[in-house]
Amino acid sequence: MGRLDREKKFHDELAAKSRLGVFSAAYSIFDSSREDFFRLTREGAAPGAKVLELGCGRCVNSMRFAQDGAQVHGIDLSPGNVELSRKLLVEAGMADKVTLS
Repeated sequence: MGRLDREKKFHDELAAKSRLGVFSAAYSIFDSSREDFFRLTREGAAPGAKVLELGCGRCVNSMRFAQDGAQVHGIDLSPGNVELSRKLLVEAGMADKVTLS
């Protein structure tokens, strides 16, 4: 099994175990840097900006950019994360603001 297959399997397993709105501790490393990330990228995500998020996971960043008015497309190698993200986007009322693949 190659690296990409291992990554996909890992993230699919986490997505399968997750409940909507509950994130695995495996992703908690991103929490501490998320606000700095948005502060640094706020200007680039102005209303109407086009944002491509590679490895979007559960769309936390994609939703934040969309809230700021950006047109967002998220891509993730894990079909489990893409499926979970679609549900989270519907729950958040943002299914029309972020596209996924």
